[in-house]
Amino acid sequence: AVVSTQSTGGYLQIDTSPHGAVTLISDSLNTNNTDPLNTGYCCEEFNCPVKCFLIDGKELAWPLDKDTVTISSFFKERYQVVYPGLVITENSEETQYYSKTPEAMDIKVEHSVHSRELQITGTQRTMRGTLVSSNGTVIKRFTSTERADRLSLDEIIYASGMGGLDALSDSPNGNNKAFRRKGCVLIVTLFYANVFGSVFGTSPLEYTYTVERVPYTPHRVEEVVP
Repeated sequence: AVVSTQSTGGYLQIDTSPHGAVTLISDSLNTNNTDPLNTGYCCEEFNCPVKCFLIDGKELAWPLDKDTVTISSFFKERYQVVYPGLVITENSEETQYYSKTPEAMDIKVEHSVHSRELQITGTQRTMRGTLVSSNGTVIKRFTSTERADRLSLDEIIYASGMGGLDALSDSPNGNNKAFRRKGCVLIVTLFYANVFGSVFGTSPLEYTYTVERVPYTPHRVEEVVP
């Protein structure tokens, strides 16, 4: 997070290392966020090479972490036979499938900030905020309420400018596969400021979400279940 403020004397002061706290909660799928028919990647026929299933929100957002949210768009389950007493495993079965409309996943965000240097404290419950695109266009506005901010994965992807999960991955081992298959890493940054619409003096503290994608970086998570 970054905090900037304007003193009554008209001088701009910036605190690039404020103290803050962010709580991320992955919510259930919100089918109002995306068109359920816009699933060209999705195949539900019996003989599909890679099928598509609607995954429960709690299973879709795995693993859980206080600083990051992982939303799965593609699954690969590999079953292995382990022979007791021998360091030998044998692959017996492998299943691959896409999760249906992971873009509809909602993420609830609670955040607060405190700048000792500038003597400023705020929380999203008492501030107005925006989610902006890479070119500065406002995608979503947040008003000061007693509720957490809600960001859908679809909105976050749009803000990053990456073009969607079905765009081709630029991963070194992408093999002409889409982000939906290879994964990606998105960084969301919060900027706080109280100089909006004010030439002299200060205005109420506000915040801005920005999103950028880490280039050439796929993402996957492996879990071994005994």
